[in-house]
Amino acid sequence: MYRTEQYEGRDFLVPETDHMSMNYFVGTDMQNIASSLEYIPEERDNLCIQAGGNLGFFPIHYAKRFRNVITFEPDPVNFHCLVRNVLEPNVVKFQAALGYDRTFIDIEVRDPNHIGQNRVRPNFQGNIPTIRIDDLNVPACDLIQLDLEGYE
Repeated sequence: MYRTEQYEGRDFLVPETDHMSMNYFVGTDMQNIASSLEYIPEERDNLCIQAGGNLGFFPIHYAKRFRNVITFEPDPVNFHCLVRNVLEPNVVKFQAALGYDRTFIDIEVRDPNHIGQNRVRPNFQGNIPTIRIDDLNVPACDLIQLDLEGYE
């Protein structure tokens, strides 16, 4: 069901069917991280809230820049990989979706070859909770980065 690939000198757990996420991250997503960070002053380094944690690429990189990272990944397969891949102690992981309505959702697998394209199916009686960022009750946040495949 899973395989490992090398990423930044560590074994990185990836779903067996996925052959696109690693390549996509190293290209497009790394550019997105760099672009987002160039607008954040260096002294703003306390908290990053990140959603769409996928296999862990985003939280790993944001953990290098911020003292605290909170990441969300609703998909059970992706979340399993994220937990295994993200060993940084300053990252808190939630298997949940972010949204306005505190409800439950399910995941639509659009392309097993690229699990980064999985989408939330709203208005479905699934078993994955949706919470609001406000529910975290954090006093301030330096960066909010959302990669929600249209669920924004």
